[in-house]
Amino acid sequence: MSSFTESNATITSWLATVAASLLVLFGLWWALVELFSLPRFILPHPFASLASLAERPDFYAAQLSGTLKLIAFSVPLSLALGSVLGALTGMMPRSARWIWPVLIVTQALPIYALSPIVATLMPDGLAKNVLVATLILSFPVALSVFRGLRAVDSDLIDAARLDARGRWPLFRDVMMPLSLPSLMGGLRAALTLAPMAAFLGELAGTNQGLTRIIVRETSMGRTDMVWAAVLLMTLMALGLYGLGAVAERLLVPWNSQEEGS
Repeated sequence: MSSFTESNATITSWLATVAASLLVLFGLWWALVELFSLPRFILPHPFASLASLAERPDFYAAQLSGTLKLIAFSVPLSLALGSVLGALTGMMPRSARWIWPVLIVTQALPIYALSPIVATLMPDGLAKNVLVATLILSFPVALSVFRGLRAVDSDLIDAARLDARGRWPLFRDVMMPLSLPSLMGGLRAALTLAPMAAFLGELAGTNQGLTRIIVRETSMGRTDMVWAAVLLMTLMALGLYGLGAVAERLLVPWNSQEEGS
């Protein structure tokens, strides 16, 4: 019951944050258009983008569902891959010598330039988009797990080694529970970055997704549709962040209580 109450409080707080964020966003948007007299082809009026959403709700909903499907696959995969890589580097420091350079390279490579290569090497479909998004989102998860494992008290680890028979029992019974708050931090980071990762993933080619709207309508000068898609991506990021906050409340409530104290 306590966790349920805390989750409701988290949702209420998140809704207030969303409302405040949207007010600030629309206020800045309106100010840029009205005060600086920006032309429509650079930045449309916010009401124009809202009107575009209202005129074609089915079209935007279909494209939004494509991006959400990509996120639904890439976030769990990045959570699994990042957790494994973070655990390997945290428990076996020697492996960090070759795992971290590879991870850093995947983040440093210009994904936009690699998208045509991925599109050529992989068949049409969702897999290529998921691959790009997963590579992007795995890094914050791996880093969070690694830092969580390295932050565990060394004296506690030495004491646990007296009872744990092998590295796996030590990780399963001691290290993993203690590093769970860090894993949840990685999950929240991945969820927040997921819309941008999905955008980059869809650049490899997609028939359904918000990126399709942004790329196609930008070339046609329909900035009202472009910014309507950007608004949907912003709402998606806020929603996913709130989902991560609720998940953290449910899975590691003690960590949330410590942060609130």
